Amino acid sequence: MSGYPSGLSLCLAITCIHDMEKGIDSACKKYYTIPSNTKHYVFKRGAGCYMNDKYERQMKKGVLDMLVLKLLENDKKYGYQLIQELREKSGDIFCLKEGTLYPILYRLEDEKLVESSWCEPEVKQVPRKYYMITQKGEKELAEIYGVWRQIAEGAEEVMRKRD
Repeated sequence: MSGYPSGLSLCLAITCIHDMEKGIDSACKKYYTIPSNTKHYVFKRGAGCYMNDKYERQMKKGVLDMLVLKLLENDKKYGYQLIQELREKSGDIFCLKEGTLYPILYRLEDEKLVESSWCEPEVKQVPRKYYMITQKGEKELAEIYGVWRQIAEGAEEVMRKRD
């Protein structure tokens, strides 16, 4: 496989290119295609194979509220800033689009876990809506994190045990 990236933890999935193009965030996940006579072999860097993306999405979905609240814990932030920080701090594991993040922020705001305010733009900047965690949000974050730790530890125990 000369000419292809080395040193990556690669996961093999056999799929058609047209299937791969549906719903894959190419800015987040790196795909390398190697043509063969009859099929395209797709190598993906990251957790799980292409066929297991539905499990990955479900697991990520369950922790997004907690992670967004955590990012807002010390400072107010605007949406795109949250997307970038989440991507950077997670090592590209969490690559959200605006269409995913903003409904979460609106729901957290409806639940009074975050509040927002518009910031007047500096010269030649656009107005930005900043989000900040509330006291209720801080308490909820601590509770969510505790529940998440219990679930993660319980799952880890089950996965470690052998019959």
